[in-house]
Amino acid sequence: TKVTKKGEVYSFRSCVKGHRAVRFTLAHLNTCPAPAERKKALIKRLVQQGRKATRKGDYPKALKQYTEALKLDEDYGPALAERGYAKYKTGDFKGAQADMDDAVVKAPSAPKRNKRFLAAVPFNRGLVAEAMKKPRAAKAAYKKSLSYRKSKTVRARLNALGK
Repeated sequence: TKVTKKGEVYSFRSCVKGHRAVRFTLAHLNTCPAPAERKKALIKRLVQQGRKATRKGDYPKALKQYTEALKLDEDYGPALAERGYAKYKTGDFKGAQADMDDAVVKAPSAPKRNKRFLAAVPFNRGLVAEAMKKPRAAKAAYKKSLSYRKSKTVRARLNALGK
């Protein structure tokens, strides 16, 4: 690790091969976000990267991104819910169920007023219950989802189970 100064500009070079030098001024350091804000931004970025991988069907990469986010905040509801969905897509139904159950219980960091999130978690729990051949649990989950937000997709799943 090496720090050099040229005028008002500092340069930091890590001893790790391939890392680029970082240049900054003292004035710049004063404008950096607080560590908690940076951590929150990193968690959100990891979840976004996981969602992108999920949309592409790259579930191992998605699982890695969500798990990294959860290492930073194990109670982050969206990461738990999204990892649960990725596990569902890989056939790990018990793991998916555990993550989604945790997302419901530990979701104080979830957006409280975001009805889409609140409806998505029970919907996904319903998908997992169906995959596990538990139609009663699936129906209950779909009804819970509908209580947060009306959806033709959820209604169709519920109707397929015979209300």
